[in-house]
Amino acid sequence: MDNPSDNGAQFSFPRNFESDNALNAIAKVAATTTDLPIGLVTFLTRDRQFFLGRHGTETTQTPVDQAICATTAQQGAPLVIPDLHQDDRFSRMILEGDMSDLRFYAGVPIVLDSGVRGGTVCVLDMRPRHDITAAMVTILEDLAQAAGRIISDRIHSEEIRQMALQNQREAEEASRSKTVFIATMSHELRTPLNAVIGFTEFLDCELYGPLGDPRYKEYTTHILESSRHLLSLIEDILSLSKVDADGSDFSLETVDLAEEVDWCLNLMRTKASSARLTIHNDIDASSSMVTADCQRTRQVLLNIMTNAVKYTPADGTVTISGTDGGDRAALLISDTGIGIDAETLNAIGEPFLRGPAAEKTATPGSGLGLALSKRLMERMGGAFDIDSEIDAGTTVTLTWPKAFSQP
Repeated sequence: MDNPSDNGAQFSFPRNFESDNALNAIAKVAATTTDLPIGLVTFLTRDRQFFLGRHGTETTQTPVDQAICATTAQQGAPLVIPDLHQDDRFSRMILEGDMSDLRFYAGVPIVLDSGVRGGTVCVLDMRPRHDITAAMVTILEDLAQAAGRIISDRIHSEEIRQMALQNQREAEEASRSKTVFIATMSHELRTPLNAVIGFTEFLDCELYGPLGDPRYKEYTTHILESSRHLLSLIEDILSLSKVDADGSDFSLETVDLAEEVDWCLNLMRTKASSARLTIHNDIDASSSMVTADCQRTRQVLLNIMTNAVKYTPADGTVTISGTDGGDRAALLISDTGIGIDAETLNAIGEPFLRGPAAEKTATPGSGLGLALSKRLMERMGGAFDIDSEIDAGTTVTLTWPKAFSQP
């Protein structure tokens, strides 16, 4: 079996042992069964002896050079010392604290699942004793087996916890690397794309004269629309990567939701009219003051309103209303659109998620709008909830903290 001095190299010390009831109970049974005042369950490392279970003492650890238990673990057999002062191996050992007057020791090694003798179950007294029987030693051995199983389980749990923490750190580092890559690539794509859009706009408006064949005009229009769509997608990816990396700058201030809704509706009315949709704005301006980032709030509202208009068939309606929830204000955006199936609804917030209904109707979209909106709301201290049913419509509920200045 391995030497107990190697424990410190093999194991992370199981810190969740502090005041461990199971090991304290073993220490108490050891003491009461042998009719001795002190019982211990010890764990040995390179330089310390820890009392993972104890009865009759307040001491929690000692230097390993004051650990008689180290000798017990090394020899791998029970050790009984009737009087420490009469034993040449320990007569000159200097003990500290409430162990300074120790005279009697009896201990058996604890063998862990790995085969390492990791500590002992022992009993102590401040006076010499000569009445420890073989039956008492057998009881200590049984208790040591139980303690070995408990400590092995704790060590295994600690190793799993450490592995999980390491995996989490590696995942976070991978996520940061991915975010930096996406942000860099988005920037590199956005710069030339802006140039493409700018020059195509010159061609589309025939700034320097007619293009000639009418098909050129049609082609430039398609290029312009596709480029703008691609730029919008890149902007969403960049925003999402920044939010995931906590790299977005949020400026929380008092925001009037009624004003922001009006501002967004002014941009949406033409699209809604072209789609033959009716928009109802029922928000109560008297209770619409919230604490939020104005720019991010507009971004969220436009994302949700755009989805509502995009996925609602002709002659449908989009309704915007508000509710007052004490210290929070909620904005509801409801539509009579195609709805979202239950499976997709449960995964809302995942980037690039598009439900079967959207795919079936061939409605264009990247699947980033809801994911980005959910993250932005959470970063602003708000909440994002969605309820939907196929062919019955969708309701998105956005919740913000109320502005402090609002009575």
